[in-house]
Parts: sequence; structure tokens; C-alpha cells
Amino acid sequence: MAELTSTFHESITTVNRNQWNNLVEQSDLGCAFHRYEWLLAVEAGLGYTPAHVVVRKDGNPIGLFPNFVTELDIPYEHLLSLLPTEQLPMGLSSNLEELSFQNVPLKQLISTSPGFGGPVIGSNESGCLDHMFQQISENCGRSVISHGIKAKELGYMRYGKTLAKRGYSPTLLDCRFELNLDYDFDELVARMDSGRRKALRDARNSGYEVSELDFENVVSSTYDRYVTDMERVSGSTHSRAFFEELADRFADRLNVFSVEVDGTEAGRYVHVLDTEQSTLHYFYSAIGDESNYEYNPSELLHAYAIEWGQENGYRYYDFGSSGSSFFDGTFRYKQRYGARVIPTLRWMKGYAPLLWTGYKLGRRAYQQLAYGDQ
Repeated sequence: MAELTSTFHESITTVNRNQWNNLVEQSDLGCAFHRYEWLLAVEAGLGYTPAHVVVRKDGNPIGLFPNFVTELDIPYEHLLSLLPTEQLPMGLSSNLEELSFQNVPLKQLISTSPGFGGPVIGSNESGCLDHMFQQISENCGRSVISHGIKAKELGYMRYGKTLAKRGYSPTLLDCRFELNLDYDFDELVARMDSGRRKALRDARNSGYEVSELDFENVVSSTYDRYVTDMERVSGSTHSRAFFEELADRFADRLNVFSVEVDGTEAGRYVHVLDTEQSTLHYFYSAIGDESNYEYNPSELLHAYAIEWGQENGYRYYDFGSSGSSFFDGTFRYKQRYGARVIPTLRWMKGYAPLLWTGYKLGRRAYQQLAYGDQ
């Protein structure tokens, strides 16, 4: 029996693009966010440091695990200050104020982000997983505070006990909303909340037109509208460079739908075409001007995209991520479309014991403050 071999890659450009994508397409769990082009856009546009693993048998890839090393957003000084003095190594407490990012950088290893990740395996799951986690431990274990996996498909539950055995803990803090497009459009509408049905009916009674735009030709204006949209809801944004990289490398997997009402452009939505999982993902909102909401652009764009997905053979329409809380306005809004709630599967493992303990204390304090009575 041929032995498995594995390699660690600090750039997606060091792997064979066709072999990588072929495995993604053949795997039950592979999705658009595993593809070579998406990973290259993340690497080049967001500046994340790749930490990808490829497992081979007889020289042919049978497993891949994309990951990126990124900096943690929370200041490490705050995390360490939350750690009880008696848990600090001898001599560290008196010099705590002298630490700096250069001396103790807080970095995390994450699966594909933005998007979803997790291992993609064609055969010999047990052997592939052993190689993958060994490569991660040897190459990242001393430089990162934690490793997080964010998976899209519920099929990743097959690895739940395997991950637990390796020290990973699951969390269910966010979710997605998914429509099954096997039903007729009218039946999907009938399953919506009465408020959504009325808003859609009123919007469709206006003089509107939805058009499909070429992402490569409208990337700059779409990005400007997207930033305005995110600023309005105090959301974080990805860089313009990332959008430009997507236009260069991933445009064939992106759709931009634009709606005009009475001659005024009321908004755009960017969708990811996940043909591997037969899913049309609503991914970026670019409404732009707040006054455009009077035209109900969300209802018009979602409805058009759902029908487009049905006509083009997609099985699912994904409304995107939301926090797992009935207090969350986004959660309640998406729930009213009658979509099924799909938990986002996350696992996390700490590597640096001291910093990981401090991070967990800081995260717990943040959750108590941010989640309130939820």
C-alpha cells in the first residue's frame, strides 16, 4: 500500500491549480470557498498568510486543508491584564507593562475566511486528517494562539468526535438561512412571513427593473456602495484590493444583480455561485444611499435572485450569515423569508496555553458585555 505524504504551503501558488480544484469539485464537502481562485484572492487582496496542507498518495492529491494566519483583533495587553496574576509564569507579572505586539504577537490560524473552510478529503480520511493536523501543529503550533475551523456543510459533523479527540471545542454562535429551491416560487413566497409577502408585493407593483451586471466592470462602484452599506450598520468591511482580486480571479463565480425603481438605481447584491454545493450565496450588500430603502430593494433583489437560481439549476438559496440570537435584527429579518436555519459549524483549539487562557477570559468578558440579556 502506498504511503501518504503531505506538504505545507505558505502560498496557494505553490500547488497545482487544476489538481486542487479537481479535488474540490469531486469531494462531497468541497465548495466555492475552497477553490484555488478564492484562496488566491484572499491571499493577495487581504494579505493573510496562507497555511495550506496537501496530502498525496502516489503523488496525487487526495486531501487538502486551506487555512490562513491572521492577527487577532483584540489587544493582547488587555487579554493578559485579565489573566489572574497567580496563573502567570514566574517573573512575567512584574514586567507585564513592558510587553509589546512585537514581543508577544497574538495570531490565529483560521480556515478559509471570508467564506467557509474545513478539510476536503477524497479518500483515506483517517490518514489524511493525521497528516493535516500534524502539519498544522509542526508549522503553526508555536506561532499562533489558536486554530479555528468554520465549516459550511453540515456534513462536517462527521469529524465532530475526531476534532474533540484532538482538543477542539465546538461553538454555535452564528448560522445561515437557506431556501430549498425545489419548490415553486409561489410556494416559497407563501411560506414567507406576511410582512415579507406584503413588502414584496408592494415592491413589485412599482416600476422596477433588475439587471445582471458584470462584476469586473462595476467592481469600483459596487465596492463604494458596499462600504456605505456596512458603515450604516457599523459592520466591518473587506478591502478594495480584495474586491479587485475577486474581479481578476473569481469573476466567473460572482453575479451582481442591480435594481432600478422609477429610473433610480436602488441597490446591488453580489452573489457567489457555489456550483459545487448547488447553492447561490447572497454575500455582499451594496444598497448605497439610505433613501433607497423606501423602494424595498432587498425584497426585489432576493426575489429576483431566487427565481434566477431556480432557472439556472441551483438547489439552494443562501441568505448569508447571522448571529444565533432571536434578539438579532438580521436573524429576525432573514427568518421572515421562511428559510431553514442552518448552524455554522465552528471548532476552536488553543495552542499557546498562557495566551489562550487570557484570550478565553477576554472573550468571555466581551460576550457578557456584547450579548447582554440574549
